[in-house]
Amino acid sequence: MNDEPLVSVIMSTFNEPQPILGKAVFSILDQTYSKLEFIIIVDNPDNIENIEFLKQCGKLDKRIKLYINENNMGLVKCLNFGITKATSEYIVRMDADDISCCYRIEKEIAYMTENNFDAVCSSVILINELGNKVGCSATVDSSFSYDTVKKIIYHKNLIFHPTVMIKKNVIIGLDGYRNIKAAEDYDLWLRLLSERFQIGFIQEALLSYRINSLSISRTDRYGQFLGGQYARILYKQRKKTSHDLFSIENYNKYLLKNHYYNDLKIKKFSESYRLYLIAKEFFNRKMIVMALYYSIQSSIKSRLRQKYVLKILYHNFQFYFIKKMNKERK
Repeated sequence: MNDEPLVSVIMSTFNEPQPILGKAVFSILDQTYSKLEFIIIVDNPDNIENIEFLKQCGKLDKRIKLYINENNMGLVKCLNFGITKATSEYIVRMDADDISCCYRIEKEIAYMTENNFDAVCSSVILINELGNKVGCSATVDSSFSYDTVKKIIYHKNLIFHPTVMIKKNVIIGLDGYRNIKAAEDYDLWLRLLSERFQIGFIQEALLSYRINSLSISRTDRYGQFLGGQYARILYKQRKKTSHDLFSIENYNKYLLKNHYYNDLKIKKFSESYRLYLIAKEFFNRKMIVMALYYSIQSSIKSRLRQKYVLKILYHNFQFYFIKKMNKERK
């Protein structure tokens, strides 16, 4: 329909296998919502095979706008570049190894415009590297109050980056993404909350989210953890003074202070994280005693994670009972 607003889908690709990249690309091109431009940034100019594939896709579908970096720029710079090239007022994120449901954009644009949200996201279906379903992961319960949502996201990032649709003027007003290792998206969500922008949470899974053993979030858990902690520090600074002290120099000082380059610290953190995952699984199965036991073991292994693990444990129980009470009221 002519009165439908244009949306700009932004995706960066580096070294994804062509069959996986193809599924991501065609999941956007085959959307029931067709009024879109698809901005694709190739961040590996040496990947000739993928470049030729994307050029062929562009010949078949003129909605594709292909940009090839001369050198590897990293995700943050690619996304910020893509935003500058977007011509619509709505930005849709997409990752090159995920698969969007065919009606994802249609549902997100309707939910955003009907409720006047500044950003929306959805739950996801978890898939492995072979594309097989391995589980589901839900976003924040839509019945939670704004203050409860702020508490949840402050302690735990439950927004899946490639499910997000956000207003272009909002993300530009926040100066786009900032270069915080494996936490550039989390930093953005906390800045949205600091400015009291409204985020809508769609309970339906609108994207298949690939669990990749070689992704940064899995190969650099310690860097991701420190990035998340740094984003929380910046959030606290904004609560006190309405602005934060982010700079690449300050961020690098933070990494050094917390022994990011110390192999022993990384080893202890990895063991702590492994125990935390066991505790999380017991919590999901409502085996509370075992969840408590492994949470305590996790906090003992790494002093850096002690305070964080205990806070997560406390808030998991808190939000579990809030959700239970909301269900009982219904």
